[in-house]
Amino acid sequence: MAGPNETGEEIHAPTRTPSESSESESTASEIVQTDLPPEQSNAANSANSANSANSANPRRRRLFSIPNISLPFLRHGREKLHDDRFKGLTYESVSSYPLGYPSWAAYQNVDPTFRIYKRFGTLRNRVILYRQQELAKLEDKLNELDKDDEINHNTRIRSLKGDKMDLDSKRMELIDEIDGKLEHYDNLLERELRSAQMQIPTKQNFESQVNYLTNRKPIVISERGFLKHRDDFVLLAQKSESPLETWLDGLIWRIPVKCIRHCYPR
Repeated sequence: MAGPNETGEEIHAPTRTPSESSESESTASEIVQTDLPPEQSNAANSANSANSANSANPRRRRLFSIPNISLPFLRHGREKLHDDRFKGLTYESVSSYPLGYPSWAAYQNVDPTFRIYKRFGTLRNRVILYRQQELAKLEDKLNELDKDDEINHNTRIRSLKGDKMDLDSKRMELIDEIDGKLEHYDNLLERELRSAQMQIPTKQNFESQVNYLTNRKPIVISERGFLKHRDDFVLLAQKSESPLETWLDGLIWRIPVKCIRHCYPR
């Protein structure tokens, strides 16, 4: 501000630098704070220090300022659902099925390591050997027919068209029979290959199956004969129990507490 003095000359007020302005403002705030109680004075000091830091570094103010954003998915996640979409959902229980093959099927569905089935390896090989012998006999029959036609009906083995047109020829009928037998034989080989590549259950897996059938008795004794050969079973699971799971399972069954063992039936 500028104003005239007694002699008529204008007097200009001294200008203050920014540092002098901040010093005067801090001095004024200190003077005001001296009249405040100790609690309010401490709060005012903290606010003044934060304001001075932010004014000295405006980028820091923008960096640490968090906008108040309300995300809908977080808000809905905290809300309690009051509809009935999950009201009737339960877990399958073996005891809810009648004792017998229904409860046995439910038991095998409890855990992947319970899905143990007989492979019938010897029986599969018996079927393959029989079909193999059938094809071998048909092959011999075709060879004999070729030798006979080579001597008596040479055109039958030199022309497919001539062989088909000859009503007395048995070759095409024999070829069709061999084709059907070969298709069935190939399916048997592929099935046996897939069966042989299945995982073999561990001793613990197999004993769990035997213990369940023996203790709970879901099927009659006369129908448990398939359990005779333990090396003729496969496990329909991607992997068997880990060593830790096997150790824990064995540990549980060493605990002489019936209530604990009842929770993990074998």
